[in-house]
Amino acid sequence: MGFGPARNNATYAARVLIEVFEPVRRLLLPLERDVEEVHREVEGGEVLELALPRLRVIRKIQSFCLPFGDFASFLLFNVSLTQEPPILRLPNEILVEIAVAGQRADWESQPDDLFTTELALSQLCRRFRHAITSAPELWTRVHVDLSSQDSINLSRLYLERSATQKISITLDVHHSESTSREAVDSHLTPHITRITRLYIEFESYFDLKTALASLRIIQLEWPLDAPLGPPVHFPCLQHFELEGLSEMFGSHTNYDLLEHFFAFEAPRLCSLALTRCSLGSHAPWMSTLTRVELRHGAALVDPDSDIFEDVTIQLPALTHLRADLKELYYSYEHGIVSNCLTYLQLKIIDDSGPDTAALLRIFSSFNTPALTHLDLHGTHGDQIALLFNSTNQPLRFPALTSLSFVTRSKDDLRVCRQLEEDWGLDDEDIRISAPPVHLFPALSSLTLVYQCFTPRILRETLGRSSLPWPSLQTIVLWPRKRELEETDKAVREIARWKQEQEEQVPKFRLCPELFRREWLSVEVELVDKISDLDA
Repeated sequence: MGFGPARNNATYAARVLIEVFEPVRRLLLPLERDVEEVHREVEGGEVLELALPRLRVIRKIQSFCLPFGDFASFLLFNVSLTQEPPILRLPNEILVEIAVAGQRADWESQPDDLFTTELALSQLCRRFRHAITSAPELWTRVHVDLSSQDSINLSRLYLERSATQKISITLDVHHSESTSREAVDSHLTPHITRITRLYIEFESYFDLKTALASLRIIQLEWPLDAPLGPPVHFPCLQHFELEGLSEMFGSHTNYDLLEHFFAFEAPRLCSLALTRCSLGSHAPWMSTLTRVELRHGAALVDPDSDIFEDVTIQLPALTHLRADLKELYYSYEHGIVSNCLTYLQLKIIDDSGPDTAALLRIFSSFNTPALTHLDLHGTHGDQIALLFNSTNQPLRFPALTSLSFVTRSKDDLRVCRQLEEDWGLDDEDIRISAPPVHLFPALSSLTLVYQCFTPRILRETLGRSSLPWPSLQTIVLWPRKRELEETDKAVREIARWKQEQEEQVPKFRLCPELFRREWLSVEVELVDKISDLDA
């Protein structure tokens, strides 16, 4: 078995090296030192006393590696009396490739910042240390906890090893009243011109103020009416993210205090993400934003303002928007009016119980002729039926090709049960007069995840009594367990009917429970997990 720079092996290699190699590091270091001596004695043909402890070491290494299978076997089992393990013979560029893949796994699992792939690999042996520390691209993700001197010192190391590379900065600021002046007078300022991504995690107004002061965006102490001097310039910043860790921040903040907080210059800034917080006022870089995420009650300017109105007025260049919507008992007066928006994900958070008309009210307020992907979370089957039946709606989505309805939270599933049990709705109550071609003439992909009445929606829009829907090519299905059997039957009925009519049968992308069944005349594809459906 050979090992090359194949990316599909690299992530696993990184985990093997860290999880397996660390416990046997002390065993391997003597092998590095005595390999030449062993080699000489083998060539002499003598009985090797030195070889016997070496063999015992090799067996210990193998016992550590057994749970990791064939790939670990290649990296570590192939140890002879005369050769180093393959991991010690890998070229430097392969070690760096392995570290990069390990970093990708770190980002997904969010491990302890003091045990990152690059740090772990750089401490395994001298050879690894030289290879990893000589690759500045591995040290570009800088994390700073301003309340921890160890974290500050470690971030200095990252800044030094990243050399002139572009960097990503993560600032954690908690209970900043105890943060030292030395931490605020930070080492980050000389590197502002290299920052491409800035992420700030905070709990309070003063935490946010401390984080921004550490970058010289504001002064830590200044009168509200005093000028701050020229704005800080971030020439490379492309992504800016703020996460308030407390729901109380948004509800108890005087947003007038934030007026100067974000008055920096960032000519290349195109992406903004806000969680449980708001900016408080218009920022000069808003007009260039193309991607925005507003999570858990976040808003652009003011939590009490209409999200859609803010998007329309403040973000003229926006192409991608993800937002949480609350309090759907009223109609969004302004809606989204945008000629640029192509992707929209809305998460509907409605604690007031089932609201069949909520989805229709939102749709009725849109004017987005360029929209191609619409992803809606927190919807229910009765809302979909009402929307599909709204024949008097003007054409608002002429370019839409992908439409997703997703229910994932426990509260959403509770509403589904409430519709069925308390309201007494069943399949016979869900009627759709025709496929919604009048609403979505270009639609080619429809996704239904945990939507109540999924089998009925399928039969009503694609079954024997429905009108043709020629543009629809792909249907993604992940039904609730109680509807698995009926969904299976509905798919087979639709396939048979389409084949009898010599119409094209859509491709079905199915959850594992459905995919594992026998499908002879239907084109199916596996969706391993729901997260695979996220854009």
